Amino acid sequence: MTAFIHAKKGMLTQHHLTPISQGGDKRDPKNLLNVWDRRHRSIHHTFGNKPFSAIIDILRRLSNYININQERVRQWRENFLKSKGKERRRLRHEIATLVNIELQQPDVSRSLMVIIAEPNKWHNIFNGNPLEKTIAICERLASWKANLPKFKKG
Repeated sequence: MTAFIHAKKGMLTQHHLTPISQGGDKRDPKNLLNVWDRRHRSIHHTFGNKPFSAIIDILRRLSNYININQERVRQWRENFLKSKGKERRRLRHEIATLVNIELQQPDVSRSLMVIIAEPNKWHNIFNGNPLEKTIAICERLASWKANLPKFKKG
């Protein structure tokens, strides 16, 4: 198979919606999503090796947390962007620890930290779309993939 390479976007790769390590079929079109390499790396950086259904769940929980704590999240982001060096590392650790203790959900706090501290990674994955639109896109994609014809192994 020849790799498709774009001058600016890099190589087109296949992301498994259900990881092979968790029983996903590596050849079933329902389980494959073609994504550019940078986006693929950002997905795994933000969500680890979670199945697509778990990513949608994380996004919903993240949205709920941000909606409840809008002002707080805005202030964290503002303070983080103003900080540099040791202060930035201290602030990052402080926010991550606080959110982890508060939520007891490391996957949600990890995603929140990407939004606050690494917005370029979030942009790589979701093209800078707002969280609600991102959730809707992911839900439509999951529905579309689920309705593909049955894959025959052969």
